[in-house]
Amino acid sequence: HYFFDLDWMTSLLSCVPGGVSEMSIIAMDLNADAGIVTVMQTVRLIGTLIVFPYWITRLTDDENGNHESISLDDSINKSFLDKIIKSKNQKIIFTMIVAIISGYIGYLSGIPAANMMFPMLVIVFLNINTNACIVTKDEKLVAQIIAGSTVGTTINASIFVSLKNMIIPILILLVSYFLINIGYSILCERKKLLDKKSAMFASAPGGATDMTLIGADLGADLTKTALIQSFRAAYVVSVMPNLIVLFVKYFGEIL
Repeated sequence: HYFFDLDWMTSLLSCVPGGVSEMSIIAMDLNADAGIVTVMQTVRLIGTLIVFPYWITRLTDDENGNHESISLDDSINKSFLDKIIKSKNQKIIFTMIVAIISGYIGYLSGIPAANMMFPMLVIVFLNINTNACIVTKDEKLVAQIIAGSTVGTTINASIFVSLKNMIIPILILLVSYFLINIGYSILCERKKLLDKKSAMFASAPGGATDMTLIGADLGADLTKTALIQSFRAAYVVSVMPNLIVLFVKYFGEIL
């Protein structure tokens, strides 16, 4: 913000370790520079997926990667919704209806990013308590295409022209992620909360699914990594935008 002439909203959203498309769309909703946010978030994701696995492997060569698996009891009592929503098509339609209604309520609420946050929270709640919600690969593909197209319209030639001026902010961003990653892993290891490798993959700011699968392949604890990454992904989309809005509102003009 101070050194590279970026407004607070753009600067903070660029640093959020969340999804590229989610943060870019939220940036548009909050009147930040979505183009810069998209570039920074894309670099974060690519840098994390390329560099972090090598970085973590080099720092945890001495760990054997043997972890006990946790078995879950599949005998979950069926809810009322499970009894009336049985087929795949019924689940898809129900999920879409719930998402549209909760998204519209979020939009009317005026809460930043609530049109994305409300459906996510409602679907998560239903998914924990029922088996009535489902999103197929085809629906995910359509959503990704729409999100990609929406974000793509915010990127123009001026973004690429200014990219050379973003090299230092990008390096600062990646270095800060590295420091947080190693600090978190040291803390978890000393407190015997997680082994170093699992802690590093759990705190890596990449895609939750990607980092979980890569971590499991390289010997991290799959269950713990997946759980922490899932909470991180949910937190950065549902909570951090609101914290950023509050920060900019009350401290943006002072700082």
